[in-house]
Amino acid sequence: NEALCGVLPPEVASLSRSITSWLVQTGTSIGTGCPTPQPTAEPTTSCSAGEYMEEGEGCTPCPRGSYTSVSGESVCSVCEPGRVSVLVGATNCSLCPSGTFLPAADVGEDTASGHDDWSDCGICPRGEISVGEARVECGPCDPGTEPAADGALCTACEPGSFSEAGEPCLECVAGRFAAHNGSSACERCVSPRTTLDMGSTSCDACRESYYLATSMEGKVDQKYVDTCTPDVDGYEPACCTCPALAVCEEGDTIETIVIKRGTWRYGFRSPQVLPCDNEYACRVPSLGGLNGTNSTGFCNKGYNEESPLCSTCSEGYYRDAMSKECLVCTGSAFYIGPIVFISLAVIVVLVAVGVATWRSDFYARHNDRITRMRDQGTMLFITYQIMNNLQLAHRSAGGEEYPEPFAGIINAIDMVLLDVHAIFHADCIEHSDFEDKLKLTTLVPVGIAATVLCAQAVRAAMWKADMTKGYALQGVLMLLFYLLPTTSTVIFSAFPCTPFHDGEEKMWFMRADHSIACSGPDSKKYEDIRTFAMVMILVFPLGVPLLILALLAQRREAIASRTTRRGDPKELETISFLFRNFAPRYWWAPVFDMFRRLAFGSLVILIRPGLQNMITFAIASIALVVTREYSIHYDTSTDMLAYVASIQILMCIVALMCQDMNAVIDSPDFEMDPDIVGTMLLTLNIALLGVFLAVVRIRPASNNSNIGAASSASAVATNSDANLGQSDPEERRIVMDVGLGMGWKRGGANVEHPLDIDEVLPGKQVSSWG
Repeated sequence: NEALCGVLPPEVASLSRSITSWLVQTGTSIGTGCPTPQPTAEPTTSCSAGEYMEEGEGCTPCPRGSYTSVSGESVCSVCEPGRVSVLVGATNCSLCPSGTFLPAADVGEDTASGHDDWSDCGICPRGEISVGEARVECGPCDPGTEPAADGALCTACEPGSFSEAGEPCLECVAGRFAAHNGSSACERCVSPRTTLDMGSTSCDACRESYYLATSMEGKVDQKYVDTCTPDVDGYEPACCTCPALAVCEEGDTIETIVIKRGTWRYGFRSPQVLPCDNEYACRVPSLGGLNGTNSTGFCNKGYNEESPLCSTCSEGYYRDAMSKECLVCTGSAFYIGPIVFISLAVIVVLVAVGVATWRSDFYARHNDRITRMRDQGTMLFITYQIMNNLQLAHRSAGGEEYPEPFAGIINAIDMVLLDVHAIFHADCIEHSDFEDKLKLTTLVPVGIAATVLCAQAVRAAMWKADMTKGYALQGVLMLLFYLLPTTSTVIFSAFPCTPFHDGEEKMWFMRADHSIACSGPDSKKYEDIRTFAMVMILVFPLGVPLLILALLAQRREAIASRTTRRGDPKELETISFLFRNFAPRYWWAPVFDMFRRLAFGSLVILIRPGLQNMITFAIASIALVVTREYSIHYDTSTDMLAYVASIQILMCIVALMCQDMNAVIDSPDFEMDPDIVGTMLLTLNIALLGVFLAVVRIRPASNNSNIGAASSASAVATNSDANLGQSDPEERRIVMDVGLGMGWKRGGANVEHPLDIDEVLPGKQVSSWG
């Protein structure tokens, strides 16, 4: 058989080239490969994979922990390290499960019993995994990773967690963060940033006294707060310092900051926190204004919810002139203002009627004194009107008001402004806004003036009288004279607008009436108001002074040559109330004084507070110098009163400067105590009233013929001693007492001797104040 197996002998192959296969009857193929092992004479058995040949037993399955992978094996192999075989007759061994290991045994000690159960695979220590594919040992993960759940692989730590040396990942503590996968440590947040919770992926909160803005840079917020700090990593919005009128806890956002009591902001996302219109307007934060919005419930009852700062009254309420509080129209306080105003008007009328009745007796004997008292009273009235307008213009421009207790007095006597809309509470007659007030304030005087002048024209045509003379024209001029400052202030108040930021865009509203929008789709009313106000500027602030200047210029010679306060009754009676307080040669002084009154109110209402203070201070200083050095008034007592009044006005401007400084400078070293400033103003005001009461007691000289000489400079300079000596002794004493404190001296003489009383009497044009 051996000769017939293997390669076909060449001898046999050459017998026939056409035979491709040989078939032998014995079943043995000629040319096939020889069997392995070599055939024996007796039949043999071959064991399959998973079995081994055990002598005398035949093929036997491999026991657990061993295997044979091919057939015909005589022995089974023990599983390799890292593998086990838990079944009998295994053809291979299985790897130990993930997270377990089975190390190699020492030589000679590795038996199948060490690989026959899954429990033979030891569990890797905590924080380690099976290293490599053999599962023969365990090892730690790299930093920033942790063992997978099955222990087979290391997986990267998720954002917000870390692993320093391959241990299980831990969450970052508050104040630290991990932004990326596979972090080996958490980063500390850079102040003022922080985190509120564990496991943060960014510094998503701000520390106490800061809030989280809505933008990355906080550009909008920087306009209303000190600073905004962007996130250095660029993941979160900026952290901004808390607004001055709000409280910011750690973790607050712009939506959650708590505004202080008496403050307001335009919506939850607005960083602009402002004080309310007054202490009564806004609710306590816990009662509805917690997050400072103009939503329902933020304003107190009686205040318009739709108006920024809760600055306008609701329908059925009016603004109290003194407290600035919105009061119900049916309350008892509603009648106080109108009653007081009407009572004063009635008193004035009764006095006028009484004087007219007693003209032939009492009035004739005290004519000059009554006229002077009336004119000096007008000066005092104008002074209080200026002080009220100063505060009104300053507040309208965004500045502060007078300090207490002086502010309370000024607010209490604001009737001197002659604001009919406020005095008679027009809001209670029909709910109105600034447009109604503007038209009432301007059109009513125009209507009255037009009616009176038409009647005067008819009278002049019928009786061939002079249109420029008579009580009708005088009444119109007096009405315009007294109403001009207030009317002009209302007119110029139609232009300024105030911006409010809702967190995304600015919304502009009229400064005089926050219920009227200056921008956006609802600004049509504002445009109409502004157009109407431009026309009224031509009528009042420009038209009225020019009209009075024309009337004065037309009669300047008669004014300059007059020998009495009034001058020639036939020629000057209609306009005498304009110039009676001024010396004859200063016929233009009433117009100068009129522009002075406008300059302290309406003409500066459009200027920001700081520059406004500078301008009004300059004007007040010039007026003070003119009053002191040029003695432009009719007599010394009026000059004296005007001088003290000018000082009062100048100190009011200084007080407003101090209030503005206290509002912007937060330093005790520079703070000016408002109580002290207010008390000083009040003291000076008492002094002003004292001077007024003193000068009105002075009886004029019985002969004022020296005044007529004022039209000639030489006559003024050589005023006769005879006329000077005719003054009342009481006047000499009063003027002496007050004048000595002002350092008066002989005009241009620079003398050092005590005051000569003859220089400060009704013929005082010869003297000046040095």
